[in-house]
Amino acid sequence: MSGTWKYDDPRSFTYRPLCRIDKQAFCQDILQSRLYGSPQSDADEYADLFDAGVTRVLDIHAPLRTGRRRCSGQHDTYFLSDKARQAKSRRRRLERRYRRSGLQSDKQVYNAACKASRDSIMTSRADHIKTQLEQASDDIRATWRTAQTLLHSQQMVVHNDKECADLVGKFSQFFVDKVRRIRDSITSALQQSSPWVFAARPHTRPELSAFQPVTIDDV
Repeated sequence: MSGTWKYDDPRSFTYRPLCRIDKQAFCQDILQSRLYGSPQSDADEYADLFDAGVTRVLDIHAPLRTGRRRCSGQHDTYFLSDKARQAKSRRRRLERRYRRSGLQSDKQVYNAACKASRDSIMTSRADHIKTQLEQASDDIRATWRTAQTLLHSQQMVVHNDKECADLVGKFSQFFVDKVRRIRDSITSALQQSSPWVFAARPHTRPELSAFQPVTIDDV
């Protein structure tokens, strides 16, 4: 499953369910597309054709879908009680059984497990929040930090395509400038330093002036 975040709402994202693609039909449509029927001699034109052709085939076999996620609480499962974890595990197990069987009785049991799991998770989170506030009751700053965390005052920073391209350019220019400054400082230091004088020593060993030809057998 591949996903692409929508920048207008950090809780919404679009994705393609690639795991459900019929690979044989997908390959046949690719072979029948303009990628093979209209080859291009220019690399840029072929890249545009490749992008458009693959996107068109993907729209047929794996159309974009929209989902939503919670902005916070990525690691709140760490604070769930053992009872809540067991309820979630039972809910997942009953869900798999219902999906395999499709029976109405299994669906009813699964719905009851969903309600029990939801109640258990909400109770566990409420107990954890209550414990956090009780631990910070004697410290105003800690109480304020806890309240800010619970209220999700710090919104997730989401950049659009233009801002991402600008950030990439700034990062690249930063390292280019850094390498240039290092190179200039080394050049300046070498110009200001006194040249090293190395004493020349005469060569007294045999010299290699030419290579002896080799035969096919030697090779």
